Amino acid sequence: NYDMAYAEGLTWNLLVPEAEIANIDEAATMIHMMNANTFTCGVVHLVEGADAAAFAQVMGDAIQNNRWMCGFPETLTVAVLEGGYVLIAFGVNDAMNPFMAHFNEAYGNPTMLINEPVEG
Repeated sequence: NYDMAYAEGLTWNLLVPEAEIANIDEAATMIHMMNANTFTCGVVHLVEGADAAAFAQVMGDAIQNNRWMCGFPETLTVAVLEGGYVLIAFGVNDAMNPFMAHFNEAYGNPTMLINEPVEG
């Protein structure tokens, strides 16, 4: 679980733009211990009334427009789950493919708002 007392860290850890932090009231993150570009994942809970599709688009733009150092992720996925939760995941395909296979198995048929290559 992410300590929301330090929510500004979501900008560093998940690339959440500062203006979007007000739309999040809960978060959890999982980041590759050697290189965040290899695999980074987070699930955020949006506050009531926040638009998940608009949030996904902002996240997609933030990740696609990030300046990567030491390599860059190959795939970006943003999916909406029941209850106002949004998955944000990006990384190399060797990490993303098994993660997404297990994610889809666990959550059935989530609404994929973004599932695309990261443009380098």
